[in-house]
Amino acid sequence: MKHLIRRYLNEIVGLTMMALLTIALVAGQVEATTQEAAAKSAADAIEIHVSFKG
Repeated sequence: MKHLIRRYLNEIVGLTMMALLTIALVAGQVEATTQEAAAKSAADAIEIHVSFKG
């Protein structure tokens, strides 16, 4: 198992980084949408909470 992880470590790190960047992109888009909605109407607010537990 350790040999398998060592063999594919670069791919594992690369896929992990792509997943984290995708999450950051989505979170940024949600934040921009939330701020735009809040700017249009102070009464309407959108909040999305995401938590990751291992």
